[in-house]
Order: sequence, then structure tokens, then C-alpha cells
Amino acid sequence: MNLMQTTLLLVSNYADDPLFSDVFTGTKVQQQRGMEAYFSAALDCCLEKGSLVVAPGNAGLAAWLPNGAFPPVVEENVIRNQPPYVVKGWEKLRIIESVAWDQLASYDGDFGFLWLWTVDFSVRGRGYGKMLLEEALEQMKAEGLKCCRLMNANIHNDPLLSKMGFRELTTIHYQNGPGVRLYEKQLG
Repeated sequence: MNLMQTTLLLVSNYADDPLFSDVFTGTKVQQQRGMEAYFSAALDCCLEKGSLVVAPGNAGLAAWLPNGAFPPVVEENVIRNQPPYVVKGWEKLRIIESVAWDQLASYDGDFGFLWLWTVDFSVRGRGYGKMLLEEALEQMKAEGLKCCRLMNANIHNDPLLSKMGFRELTTIHYQNGPGVRLYEKQLG
């Protein structure tokens, strides 16, 4: 899977996510452009400083960073070179993320941060999400990290996270948007 395919998979799967639909506003094309820019930058960051796990047949992916690369830093020129409506959405998202990232960083220990995790709509319910999560957790453990942390605004992910041993740390509420839940799983 190349970077463009991965970015498009993320955009299509997060288009109705309450967090992203709240921060990237405007026309559908503007929303898509904002998410494309965000996901492309996030994937670049994970490729440079962390790891990607891709499901068979490009059915999904998980991308994570070790705590030494946390919180993620996106080059400012990547943001500045975007249209104003993208920059505005990105700034809103960075405020939300920075609150969540500060909270996640306040807990002790070496951790991996699962930044992106998605499965193509056409193959959901076939175990790809679990497989991607298990592989990312194994990679983190192999790197000597003690736990995995993530943020989640999609309530449909909650049952799987709970089943896999993640515990909710807290929920962050912001302005009129959805709550973002922070999770952690020990890698024993």
C-alpha cells in the first residue's frame, strides 16, 4: 500500500468520525482536503519515527509512535502550505489533540501511542481491526514499551478495546464536539 492509498483509506473511513467532521468543516471537498493533509502528515511522522502495520490486501492499517516521539510534531511548513480552511481545521484539531496528548503524557511509563487505526468498510467484522491492534501491540512490546495508549472518539471501537484489555483513563470534552476517550493497555 502506498502513502496515497493509505491516506485515501483513512479519509474514507474517518469521513463520518465525529471528531474529524467537527474540525474539518466546509464543503465535502474541503473536508476531504483537510483530512488528506492531516493523515498524510501523520503517516509521514509514523513512518519516520514509529511504525505502520498494514492488513492483508490493504484492508486496514495501524500506525503508532514510541513515547520518545510523543507528542507527534508535524513540520510547520506542511501546515502553512495548506489552504486557509485546512489550516483552520488543523488548528482546531491540534487544540483537541494537545489536551489529550498532555493527559496521556502525564501518566508514567514508557508507552507506544496508537495514532491511527482503521479498517476498510468493505471488510469490517472479519477480525482485521483486532489483528492490526495485536500486531501493533506486539511491535510496541518488542521495542520494550510498557503500555499502549490511544485516543478514541468513535464509540463503535469501544467494545473491541474493552475486550482486548484496554481500560478507559478519562474522557475529554471540548466545546460542542464529541467526547474523546483516552485508553491504556499494559503490555505485560
